[in-house]
Amino acid sequence: MARELLTNVSRHANAHRVALDLFDEGDDVTLNVRDDGVGMDPAVLSRRLSEGHIGLASHRARIETLGGTVEFRPVTHGTWVAVRLPIRVGQEAP
Repeated sequence: MARELLTNVSRHANAHRVALDLFDEGDDVTLNVRDDGVGMDPAVLSRRLSEGHIGLASHRARIETLGGTVEFRPVTHGTWVAVRLPIRVGQEAP
């Protein structure tokens, strides 16, 4: 997912800066990718999928299948995508 998001920034965002942060939050891991580019309307994702652009949509489907989320957070300029993925689903019995 990080690679796909960074590729999209490089190809489409016309950004000068991008920040990638990865946080271990106990049972979840969260990836934040923010750029200062032209921005993106999250509603465009379904249209792009219908046009055959499956990159981000297929990654999103994989994350959601694993119980995670992909959220486009509001920002004044650019794009902020937050990806949360559960990494610890329980502990084994002794």
